[in-house]
Amino acid sequence: MDAVNIGIRATDVGFLERLRPYLAQFALENAPERYVMLSADCGTATTLVGGKTLRSRATLYLNQLVVYRGFNVDEMIGRFLTVLRDMANDESNEFIRMRGAGVALDDRAVILPSMPDPHLPALAGLLVKAGARYLGDEIVNVEPVTSKAYGRHLPLLVDASDATLFPVLATRYRPRRRPVGSPARRLALTVEELEGGVASPSEIRNLLFPSFEPGRSTQLQPISRAEAVFAMANAVLNLHVWGERALIMANRLMGSATAARLVVGSLPDAASTIMREM
Repeated sequence: MDAVNIGIRATDVGFLERLRPYLAQFALENAPERYVMLSADCGTATTLVGGKTLRSRATLYLNQLVVYRGFNVDEMIGRFLTVLRDMANDESNEFIRMRGAGVALDDRAVILPSMPDPHLPALAGLLVKAGARYLGDEIVNVEPVTSKAYGRHLPLLVDASDATLFPVLATRYRPRRRPVGSPARRLALTVEELEGGVASPSEIRNLLFPSFEPGRSTQLQPISRAEAVFAMANAVLNLHVWGERALIMANRLMGSATAARLVVGSLPDAASTIMREM
């Protein structure tokens, strides 16, 4: 990926300190020419009679574009990191970018190619919490020659509705009512907070295609090779770049990897099933 010089400024130094642990590892000594500016207006605090403090709405800008507006600093950090991740994804065409979650178990990658679903990051987080090593929460990078999956070093971005599954999030996040039509609320969760780590490049040995169906029994169901290849092709985000080579890679993977459909009745049950069966 070509480096981008990202400027960060905020009206509250506390916001920058909250960001530092997520971004320090990406600092460069020589700044590249490509430049974007992210600006955080953290709002103004007002103290009322009686001592209660109110803070006005915060706004996050990408250059001049508003990308977040709300009252929660954790949500704004999540949106900030989502913007950075999307920028990185758009530039990483040296990989076949597969939409889905991924972890490694004993140096074997388990990939969950999927249609967009807000609960994928939480499922990845529960797997890391259970002892797997992290590859991706919504996008997994696959090297097209070796077909190995490469881990991502940005934090997981868990949907706020799944915060209660992770005590570290539940203790610091206080949800507010979400306005109709507002963007998804994402919360940053590092692998270190899950007492896990990022996986080294890993051979893909298992492909599980999740179907999120709350209330159903969580189970693995057989899937044909043709169905698996078709579903993998649908999950490739830069098929316009790799074209036929992505399909060849998908077909080649099915010669060495197992495939199944994963019916997800609940996220904890799905994580337990994967850890037990894989």
